[in-house]
Amino acid sequence: MSNKKRNIVLAAASLLVLTSCGSEIKGLPNDYNDKLVGETDVYNNAMQVVIDLIRDSSSFNGDVHEELMKIVALDKYGEEASWKDDFKALVASRINEKLLSKVKSSSYAVDGLFSEKKFAQSLVKNMQLAVSDYDAVTEWHEDVIFTPDINKDNLGEKVLHLDYYKEYISKELQPTVLQELLIEDYVMSEDARSLYLSKGRKVEYIAISTNEKHPEAAKYLIDTFIDTNIVGEDATKESANLEILANAWRGVEDQFVSNEAELLVAADVKGDDFNNTIWGDVLSRYALIKDDKTLTDSSAESEFTNSYAYTKEHGLELKTNSTKAIDYTVDGWFIKDGGLTNLPTAIRDRLFDRNTENGVDSVLDDKGDRSKAGFLDESGNSFNTYIRNINGVYYLTKGAVEETNPRDILHYDSSSSTYYIIQVHEAVSRNKFTEDNKDYYGEEKLALVSREIAKNIATKDTIKTRATEFYIEAADIKFSDQQVYDYFVGLYPDIFDK
Repeated sequence: MSNKKRNIVLAAASLLVLTSCGSEIKGLPNDYNDKLVGETDVYNNAMQVVIDLIRDSSSFNGDVHEELMKIVALDKYGEEASWKDDFKALVASRINEKLLSKVKSSSYAVDGLFSEKKFAQSLVKNMQLAVSDYDAVTEWHEDVIFTPDINKDNLGEKVLHLDYYKEYISKELQPTVLQELLIEDYVMSEDARSLYLSKGRKVEYIAISTNEKHPEAAKYLIDTFIDTNIVGEDATKESANLEILANAWRGVEDQFVSNEAELLVAADVKGDDFNNTIWGDVLSRYALIKDDKTLTDSSAESEFTNSYAYTKEHGLELKTNSTKAIDYTVDGWFIKDGGLTNLPTAIRDRLFDRNTENGVDSVLDDKGDRSKAGFLDESGNSFNTYIRNINGVYYLTKGAVEETNPRDILHYDSSSSTYYIIQVHEAVSRNKFTEDNKDYYGEEKLALVSREIAKNIATKDTIKTRATEFYIEAADIKFSDQQVYDYFVGLYPDIFDK
């Protein structure tokens, strides 16, 4: 929004008393009657022409609404200089989430690789970054591949120089984050029961579909990973990292961080003369291109050169980069209402079942011994069939299976030919929110969990409306502009009917 338009919007959003309903009252900036260009006789040389056009635009009322909520947020949270460290960290984290989502757009990519310089140029074009600030930059992050390890926490190291964008962050992103936090705070203070009724789950899962070229490869590799890295004699919490399995399935060796190479060999997915990983298929296809034109595969050659627009070597690089960026894992906090809808229904229903929350933090560690899986006490007289605790990691089981099956944590969806392993790091229950209960989170963890769940709940339109009504009514806002007043009456009739 330009400075002039912002001033006009702010004038309408000013907290002045609506003194009359008999005639239309407009909140106007002080320069409404000024001339645009000096003292000349140019037709329509009046600021009011521009101002009236902005007031008549379809976005005007919505812009006033946004500015009004910024004022409410400022009143609640104060200026940034007054924020406590934990609140500063929360806002910074949310800003990084938004930045990461934005920069992943292909608009800022060259040959599939992110260019920070191109991102900055777009901000300059949209007047969100000063030309002088752009010209002063001497170092950019270039040729960035958005591999699964890039996240909001390392965005400032691998993708963006965050210091370059302080003004953009302050003006464009921070106000949005604060308004979102307003909604979350409403949930936490005015609808606290919804926090534990939402069936919040913190999960990480991997989903790998079978490869039609090698139908058995995925199952062989996943079984080997479970047997070695999860329930194996030397398995640990660290070796059960699902990204290790994802790295192995992609097959790009410079992404390997642990025993991926050994897993591929043990699973018979890769050998001296075959490679049935995703990248292996790329290499096999590339190998069909020969220097001898009578022997080469013309379709493969056209594929890797984009119909001879560039060299085959460049084409291989592009496909390798694309393979590196494939993300097979999902992690985060989710609630039952609208969360994890990409999971098959049977798995999702099991995940949000009450037995799951009863198992997490309660099931004893079976150390990979299936005969002790699900025990709630050492005697084994009480047990849970939904959750296994293996080396301190909780897994969603697939249901009734033979007691000797160590891979009962592997789910399979036949409709999509996809395998799932689901780690459940947290499962909210009412007991964990109850101060005098033995399962109580404690004040610090309760605050962290509540914030994560509120973040999910706050995305619902009904919650946004209720929260906005709450803040507008509490602020006892007096409108200086009839047009804007009528707009708010239409949006929130319950407030104005009181």
